[in-house]
Amino acid sequence: MALKNIADLIGFKDTRSTPGTSQGHGSNLASGGKAAQEVNKSAAENSRLLQQVSQYVPTEVLHCLCFVRLENEQLRLTVDNAAAATRIRFCGQQIKKGLAGIEGIAIKRVSVHVKPREEFRFQQRRTDIRPNPVSESSVKLIESAANSIQKRQQNTAEISGGEETGQDPLAAALRRLAAAMAAKD
Repeated sequence: MALKNIADLIGFKDTRSTPGTSQGHGSNLASGGKAAQEVNKSAAENSRLLQQVSQYVPTEVLHCLCFVRLENEQLRLTVDNAAAATRIRFCGQQIKKGLAGIEGIAIKRVSVHVKPREEFRFQQRRTDIRPNPVSESSVKLIESAANSIQKRQQNTAEISGGEETGQDPLAAALRRLAAAMAAKD
């Protein structure tokens, strides 16, 4: 991986001037300047720290651990889901003691942050494609329910001796639904 890609990966920004600017002595990361060496050193330290921390993280959530950084005696762990973050938070004291014992690294605080991986982001479903076409028997079943509701209303009107009030609103809605479903096939 090119040095510039590593710098992009860890969020390092090269603020030095380029050869055409007023300072006139800039260099880019790919040429191996001081900043590139710092990036390599930082990446190597973070990689080594990730290996050491992984010894104290439960094996069930080890694959969720994405990034480890130590800054100002605070160990920052980044994981890809909240369940793993909770499990790792319970191991905070164990991680602090383990790193202090092996490497002599003084850590005052362990913080765990969640950052979902890009491939797990949910995509909006397409609404214009129906996954399963409606079967003819489903349409007939809905029409049958509408007829049953209409007959019940008629029977109730005959028994009570009242006038028929017309079509039941539920029966009408079911008929419209059945017609719409049949038209889409």
